[in-house]
Amino acid sequence: MITNESPCVLRTGKVTDFDAKTLRARVLFPDLAVVSHWLPVMKINSLNTKDTSYLDEGEHVICLMSGTGIEAGYVLGAIFDDKNLPAIQNKDIRSVKFDDGTTITYNRNTHKLTVNVSGDIEVVAEGHIKFTAERIDLN
Repeated sequence: MITNESPCVLRTGKVTDFDAKTLRARVLFPDLAVVSHWLPVMKINSLNTKDTSYLDEGEHVICLMSGTGIEAGYVLGAIFDDKNLPAIQNKDIRSVKFDDGTTITYNRNTHKLTVNVSGDIEVVAEGHIKFTAERIDLN
């Protein structure tokens, strides 16, 4: 655990293992040629709202480590590099692209949300579903 007295070091590395149950990862640090202990992965929410996403093996990440060791620290998140660029390189579009080709994008300039799914869509509601639009096309 990192404390206020711990000197901290930022390190970059590649995920070697990911535990989906605990949201922890082991990371290879090439400069040290060693793999870390299991490190917690930082998330946006974890109490009432649960933000759940997973890191892939080989994912390029940045870690905050306590001291110069590999025993204690946190995975702050994945980072892009020259080999893995963002799917969309436009600061006005937020997107998620999955490895099967499914994409979810929102353009804040045009106010357009686009969902392109490589498979089925299921919507489950405990209450009513209401569609309101200037025009609705179904085919």
